[in-house]
Amino acid sequence: MSADISKRYAFNRNLPKRDMPKSDISRPGIQKDYSTTKIVWDFDGTILPIEPYDSEQNLLLYSIRNADINDRDISHRENKGFQRRMPTRNPTRNPRRNPARGSTRNPTKSPMGRLIRRLFTKLIIFADNKNLLGPHFKPIYLSVLKGSPSEAVTKVTRMLAEKISSEDRETFGKLYRRGIEMLVVSCGTRDLSHGTLEAANILQFFKAIIANDFTHENGRITGMVFRTKTAEDKLAVVKEMGYRPENTIVVGDGPTDIPLLEWSEYPVIIRRNKRINESSPAWFTQKPRKRYRSISKISEILEIVDEIHER
Repeated sequence: MSADISKRYAFNRNLPKRDMPKSDISRPGIQKDYSTTKIVWDFDGTILPIEPYDSEQNLLLYSIRNADINDRDISHRENKGFQRRMPTRNPTRNPRRNPARGSTRNPTKSPMGRLIRRLFTKLIIFADNKNLLGPHFKPIYLSVLKGSPSEAVTKVTRMLAEKISSEDRETFGKLYRRGIEMLVVSCGTRDLSHGTLEAANILQFFKAIIANDFTHENGRITGMVFRTKTAEDKLAVVKEMGYRPENTIVVGDGPTDIPLLEWSEYPVIIRRNKRINESSPAWFTQKPRKRYRSISKISEILEIVDEIHER
């Protein structure tokens, strides 16, 4: 694998030591060799449970709630400062309401402006949950977040990390110690997936987190660098990494995982509430596909790995 690819996708250089646990020994004196097995994970809905929002939707919600608090705080400070500067001879005079001087009030900081912004953001989240926006989601997402404090990402990732159960964290550790190489490839925001895995103390088990990065300037979100904007981009990245379908397990939960699932010889769908069946979502049943395996929790992937290596 070229150094250029390693640099582009920021490979994790701080991988912990792999120790084969006794439970992974098939019979005395002989250990299974898992080193050729790769697992490609999606992030939102796969590693991170959606309860009920994904990572990007959670960041949107946090941004509008935090903006409301900041706007009210700024407005309160401005009003107090204006009252201190107000001439005593005419205490009711308010230059911001003087038509001759024009209005200096920012409409987005008014109660009505905050309400409109909040409703608009919730409408976007609803439409995204229903898969109605497709490629149009990211530009709207960025327009809402542009100018937001970068520290908001850190605060949201700490909250998201709490959604990853101790059982799931232990499973990733077991897979890593077996010698299995794992990637996270997502159409989401890398700042969120990387930060969440780091806060959950499982980042070290993944070779790389490949997604789309925010750009920042002066502590504010200014834009995004796209690496995996579409489902096809995810497949292209995995192929560029040198992964082969015959030894790669792909785990996903939604329409952006379809090209990877179709490519892999071991496609796995995770549905935390129920298994794939006749009542599967439309994105799965819209046309005949190869037989996918299904799991309802992360730990079930261990059984699939064992089945593959017993063939």
